[in-house]
Amino acid sequence: MDYANFVTPVGRLVAGDCYTGDKTDSNGQPLTDKTGSPREEFYLALAIEKTNPEWEVFHRIITDKARADMPTQFGPDGNALRADFSWKITDGDSTVPNKKNTRPCDKEGYPGHWVVGLKSGFAPACYKVGEHRMPLAPNTIKRGDYIRIAGSVCGNGRTDSPGVYINHDMVELVAVGDAISNKPSATDTFGGSAVGYVPAAAQQQAGGFQQQQQQQQQQQQQQPAHDFVQNAGAVELFMLNNQAKSRADLQAMGLTDDFINTLPRA
Repeated sequence: MDYANFVTPVGRLVAGDCYTGDKTDSNGQPLTDKTGSPREEFYLALAIEKTNPEWEVFHRIITDKARADMPTQFGPDGNALRADFSWKITDGDSTVPNKKNTRPCDKEGYPGHWVVGLKSGFAPACYKVGEHRMPLAPNTIKRGDYIRIAGSVCGNGRTDSPGVYINHDMVELVAVGDAISNKPSATDTFGGSAVGYVPAAAQQQAGGFQQQQQQQQQQQQQQPAHDFVQNAGAVELFMLNNQAKSRADLQAMGLTDDFINTLPRA
């Protein structure tokens, strides 16, 4: 079956990895090829703004190819006959939980976007926008960056589970974005449980630490009023992942004030 080639609009890499492949499937079973040999699968999820004017052209490449390759799967109106036709496109605003009981609307970078899933058995060649002669160094592109993807699409030819294959080939780094981590934050991990038993030696250290915090708070409260006047209107910046961010930006990321206050000032 032949493929239709494409270059996506600029989107944000919200899941997957350009450099590290998966060796197991979603059920934790080893991935193997037709001969039973181990294989890797490189998955990328690209979030494209729903308001992006280039979306319709890109989307039509996928739908036209599906209809051309699998005409019996579509009705006279051009719509898929089966509601579960696998388009490999997720509505980032959807409130319907997936197989892992996760709602797309709750995932970082998803709301307001169409999220396209692309796969390949090989890692994509990665380049920087405007510099295509030399590939980027490994691990340059991270989740959260803005990229374009060159790839291909075709119908999967299956009647039991009809859909499309969307493959990636090359990735172009357009802009660096805030990193997206799949790991829970420290607040999510520790914030919901109170500290229980503390050894005696640790209590002494904890007491000293608490006293130090209280002294720092008192010093801040005793700061001369003219300092506040001089700083009026200034935005306090904090360092996170080597980037200066305001308190409002950090709060928008879901971080609490208690955690923000522990960050170094810019």
